[in-house]
Amino acid sequence: MACTFIHISDTHLGFSDLDIQDSSGKNIREEDVYKAFSDAVDYILESKPDFILHSGDIFHRSSPTNRALVEASKQISRITNADIPFYMIAGNHDFPKSVFTSPVHDLYRINELTHIAFSEKLEVVETSNCILHLLPHINSEEKFLEEVNKIEIKDRTKPNVLSMHLAVSNYAMNEFGERVFPLEKAGLLKEFDYVALGHWHRYDHLSKFGNVYFSGSTERTSDTQTGYEKGFVKVTIDEETKTEFIPLNLRTYQKIIVKKCSEKTSDEIIKEIEDQLSSVEISGGMFHVQVQEIEETKVNDFPRTLFEDIFEGALFFNVSKTIKGSEKVIEIDSESFDLKEYFFDELKTVFEGDDLKKVTDLSKKLWDELEEEEANADS
Repeated sequence: MACTFIHISDTHLGFSDLDIQDSSGKNIREEDVYKAFSDAVDYILESKPDFILHSGDIFHRSSPTNRALVEASKQISRITNADIPFYMIAGNHDFPKSVFTSPVHDLYRINELTHIAFSEKLEVVETSNCILHLLPHINSEEKFLEEVNKIEIKDRTKPNVLSMHLAVSNYAMNEFGERVFPLEKAGLLKEFDYVALGHWHRYDHLSKFGNVYFSGSTERTSDTQTGYEKGFVKVTIDEETKTEFIPLNLRTYQKIIVKKCSEKTSDEIIKEIEDQLSSVEISGGMFHVQVQEIEETKVNDFPRTLFEDIFEGALFFNVSKTIKGSEKVIEIDSESFDLKEYFFDELKTVFEGDDLKKVTDLSKKLWDELEEEEANADS
């Protein structure tokens, strides 16, 4: 019996990582997260799968904002209003750690087409053309292992799909309360026609375990999640299991790393940054630049104004300059103001040549002495 469904996960509604608002006062990055989920639902409504399977962390936290609650309701309603069933399990981010806090998932048992597994136990749900085994996040490690031991396939007349929100092998986020699937039970995974995992934020096929997939998150939640696409998985199970990763069109988010800068001239460092940006849309993008192992004498060769020109029109940029032979890191970004950097930039508008070098060297010496005095006073 064939079935087609969408595996989506880690939408993290309510997440925001920058204090930047749009013209209506809404947090731009939070809006990006809502848009990613909405765009996924647009695809769902066009493709009309048999059902949707969300493998956890629909919200970024267990006590989401009113806005996040409303957005979740809006998108789930769009799906079920199209007569497409919506199945979901709780994740470690959206499930409360305390028994004194009620899970918000209970709000979304809104109709017969919505089924949310959040009761810290394995649930088996039979659809018209599939059998779903739903294991939500469980706070207790002991109870989690008890429920894992209950996983089994009893009926093979329909495709069997297992959904869990956890780490498998080295696919771990190293978060508090993170559950890890016991490797001694890994052979069980190969018995399922498809295993829909949540928690790991990158799309991955864990082929050595069978048809086991992380769909990844639908938006980037840190600069460690750059360099690859975000999206969800379209799954078709007939005589065999076929999958298709569906990428989402997100805001540009890129990390740029320039290594061994002590071996390069300032012009070479700038050119390397610009080369990495040559095919990238700057406007509206987010950029994290790492200038590594720079000579301390060259730090002022890379002022904020230089990066403001390079990243003109970007939503946000951040530059970290690590000093060779030191643990010192100098950070600048598009939202902060660095008085020291501004001061040395202003010197360049007044002096030039040997005069600039003399006054810069003297000013740097005095500034360093002042910083040392302040550090000693604080200690």
